[in-house]
Amino acid sequence: MGPLIGLAGIALEVLLIVHVVRTGRDRIWIWLIIGIPVFGSLAYVVAELLPELLRGPAGRKARAHATKMLDPERAYREARLRLDTADTVDNRRAVAAQAVALGRPEEALQWLEPARQGLYANDPALLVGMAQAHFAAARPERTIAILEELRAAHPDFESADAHLLYTRALEAAGRQPEALAEYAALVRYFPGEEARYRQAEALAAAGDPGAARSVHEEICRTVERAPAYYRRAQRQWYDLAKRSLGP
Repeated sequence: MGPLIGLAGIALEVLLIVHVVRTGRDRIWIWLIIGIPVFGSLAYVVAELLPELLRGPAGRKARAHATKMLDPERAYREARLRLDTADTVDNRRAVAAQAVALGRPEEALQWLEPARQGLYANDPALLVGMAQAHFAAARPERTIAILEELRAAHPDFESADAHLLYTRALEAAGRQPEALAEYAALVRYFPGEEARYRQAEALAAAGDPGAARSVHEEICRTVERAPAYYRRAQRQWYDLAKRSLGP
């Protein structure tokens, strides 16, 4: 049986490599299939073949997750290629976002800061990207300053994610009363449970465990009563809230 299993494994690898070539998939899959026996083949099936068969949101999500796990810099390389082709502010923002995701905020700022001039001196997306990079670099006060510049330049600008970033920066800077006030406003409209979970943690850190517990309980009730798609999307925050409540 041993030799037969080995031959079957080799045959499967050959078939998958042929599929990679014929369908024009990223050639990195060939090296993964050859270099990491069994796991490489399984990853290719999960990331490329199953989504092709399913052709739905679940399949696309599985493919994106597997690709990110096996090749975390792929999106960064693709963004760099677009930037090398056309040095635009949008392409710089895309590269910077991928750099932050990879834990390289200083590199992100190297792409963003030179773009902040002329028509883009107060561009909202550019300023938010810079604020995200400074926050990732553990500079909350600079994060706050940039977002306040954005607010001054664009009083009507609205972004739940930027509001959350501003609130987290206040908290990281030790400005707890201001952070709690912002959380109270943010949770009224923020989509999902992240803002409420972070509010609960801020309340606990401020010495109000009773209020924190109430928010954790509210998160659990909301998610448990919600449709399946919402439960799936908010599973991370639900699990954290449930853990905070204890057994």
